[in-house]
Amino acid sequence: MKQIVENYCRITTKAPAVFVFALDVSGSMLEKIWFNDSMRTKSEVVSIMVNRMLSEIVNRSTRDNGCRDYFKIAVLGYGRDRVEPLLGNSQSVTFFTSSQIDSLETDLVYYNVPRILADGVRYMSTISQRQWIKPQGEGNTPMLCGLEEAARLVAEALRENTEESVPPIVFNITDGVASDASPAELLVAAERIKSLKNKNGNSILFNIHISSDSATESIVFPSDRKSFESNSYAELLYSMSSIMPERFTKGIVELTQKSPSAAPFRAMSYNASVFELFQMLSIGTVSSVFM
Repeated sequence: MKQIVENYCRITTKAPAVFVFALDVSGSMLEKIWFNDSMRTKSEVVSIMVNRMLSEIVNRSTRDNGCRDYFKIAVLGYGRDRVEPLLGNSQSVTFFTSSQIDSLETDLVYYNVPRILADGVRYMSTISQRQWIKPQGEGNTPMLCGLEEAARLVAEALRENTEESVPPIVFNITDGVASDASPAELLVAAERIKSLKNKNGNSILFNIHISSDSATESIVFPSDRKSFESNSYAELLYSMSSIMPERFTKGIVELTQKSPSAAPFRAMSYNASVFELFQMLSIGTVSSVFM
């Protein structure tokens, strides 16, 4: 056990894992797509994804004596030609600890998800979900501003952490259409995020692409750009995404059933399901031990 722990990054309340969610809340996110066997707007899909991931974070942080602050989370939205906070009542984008997120007042929403029994029978199940992030979409898509704000938050978190933690992770969830920057400018902003680091490694930028192309199967942790050659937005997000460190390869191979020889993998998903995004979150902390 000693050797395993020495080889892993520790997540503690003094050195919490840092996640920044940068969400596209522009007008294009009101377009409807097929998701979980129903038609939903892209903004609804993003809301479901992020709320489920926040629930997972709270669950991972909960012990018999309550919710412990193993995570620091910031959620920002970029749309309407500005960047704004989406958690709590703060006037500026800031970090919330796991326990602070758990204590925020939320609505409870219900929605249907497909289930498959052991014999292959498919049915719909209704689940309840706390709703920290509500669906919204309006205006243009200032993705560059969103990425720059995410970089500021990551840099702030690295300055404030007095003990070495796992490298921060940024989740950029978008349909890929930026209104405030050229592809070259977005690549520069992405490199800025990925260049921020601590002793355990560089920050990881995940790009989660919500596409209108329902005919294409989901892609998680791609290892080449060939699948995106007909989609310039997805290809750009692929180029912006981090190359996953080698320590994550085993977990990615188990999730995707790809050959280890396909590594290195990119921190990207295309039309991924909520389940696959949970698995991506698990990959993000698979090399960690909660202390």
